[in-house]
Formats: sequence, structure tokens, C-alpha cells
Amino acid sequence: MSSRAQASDAPYRAETPYRWNGSIVAIAASTGGVEAITRVLQDFPSDGPPVLVVQHMPGGGITGLFAHRIDRQLRPHVERPKTPCRSHRGWSILRPAVIGT
Repeated sequence: MSSRAQASDAPYRAETPYRWNGSIVAIAASTGGVEAITRVLQDFPSDGPPVLVVQHMPGGGITGLFAHRIDRQLRPHVERPKTPCRSHRGWSILRPAVIGT
């Protein structure tokens, strides 16, 4: 069990073998979606599919704090990258939604 999973308040779930088929998961959430994103990702294995998350919240550091908080609680790695990056198995990329006028 990873140190992040040990520090989690969520109950430990034994991982089952995961066979990746090359697909990615995309999640978009509005205000109030923070809990929903956490609940969905808590069941993902540490070597699960790449996950791209767009969360409707201000970008000025808040999304980074959210990513850091759920990274400590979940098995897949969660990051809010500052520059474009490639996603791969076991990683969740969190980006703020672009709010249009």
C-alpha cells in the first residue's frame, strides 16, 4: 500500500489486476464537483487509465491545492501541471475550466 493510501481517510481497497485497453477517461465538473471527482477517482487503481479532469474553479492556485489534497488521498497520482504534459497510466491531470464571457 502506498504512503498516500495509508494517509487517506478513505477505507483501503485491495487492488485487483487492471488491464489497460489504451483508453483515457475525461471528467468535467462544475462548482460542487470537487466531492464528485474525489469519489469517482477513489476507486481507480494506481496503474489505471490516464484521467483528464476539468474542474470549474478559479485557476490561481486553487486547482493546485485541490490536486495536492486529493493526490494524498488517492491511489492514482493527481497533478495540476503548470505546463503542457503527456498523460500516462496511473496519472490524473487536473486543469481549471476556462470561463468565457
